[in-house]
Amino acid sequence: MKNWDYKLPKNWKPKTNREWRWYLERRIQYGDVKGLSAARIQEYLPQLRIDPTVKSLFKHYFQTHGT
Repeated sequence: MKNWDYKLPKNWKPKTNREWRWYLERRIQYGDVKGLSAARIQEYLPQLRIDPTVKSLFKHYFQTHGT
């Protein structure tokens, strides 16, 4: 599901840490995780302001799957 409230060019990619955090928060909050790198999510997970339950699920996944 893509439910973006910002119009981004199709070739837009996050460049800064702040852009990555915003981008991941938006995608995760709207359940649009297809195509996201597990390594990138794990890298930014402590800093992401997302639903605590979703954050716990990601933490558990990374702990059990060693990604």
